[in-house]
Amino acid sequence: MKLSLFSHLPNKRLIYLLASIIVFLGVNPFFHDSGQAWVSVLFAGFLIPFLAVWLVAEHRFNVFFATALAVPYVLLSWVSTFEPTSAIIMMRYILAVAFYGFAVYLVLHNIHKREVTVDVIVGSISAYLLIGIMGSFLFQFINLVQPGSFLSTVASETGSGTIDFFYYSFVTLTTLGFGDIVPVSSVARSFTALEAITGVLFCLLYTSPSPRDAHESRMPSSA
Repeated sequence: MKLSLFSHLPNKRLIYLLASIIVFLGVNPFFHDSGQAWVSVLFAGFLIPFLAVWLVAEHRFNVFFATALAVPYVLLSWVSTFEPTSAIIMMRYILAVAFYGFAVYLVLHNIHKREVTVDVIVGSISAYLLIGIMGSFLFQFINLVQPGSFLSTVASETGSGTIDFFYYSFVTLTTLGFGDIVPVSSVARSFTALEAITGVLFCLLYTSPSPRDAHESRMPSSA
């Protein structure tokens, strides 16, 4: 990739999306611990989906598909705060994984350029964080379907809280592996390994030059 950070004005939609993700990850633990789960739902269940759909407003198919995933997910996110039944929560997790997975695709598709611009940097960070959020919902779904799939080694409780899985997902994605929460079931172990591999490959693909750029950099410049 060629470095051209200021070749054009940055996409404000990408900046808004990244800002909402960072704010969500920063404030979520505090409001979750105080029992105000509606703040988490406001960001993860409304603002981030809205901004992800807005990001591709010019592409009808992507807007249609993203909206088809976002609308039921947003509705179930709010319903689950008042009626937290197992069926509703399970459907919410499924839609969350599907939506955030598609959101990652939308962001990466939007920044698919050879030049390293502000959009590429902001979009790459956004996609990376979205993968972590998607992973947290995936692990929550696994633990809901197979209770006891994860075990906390530093407390008497199993790692079954929402914040626990956000923490576990990003620790796995960044391959830190503190070991305070460990996967026990074979399904949990498989998806943990998959997310760790995804984190490594993402950093490799979006921080290293493409083969073509590497070849061009080795070619002698013409006089």
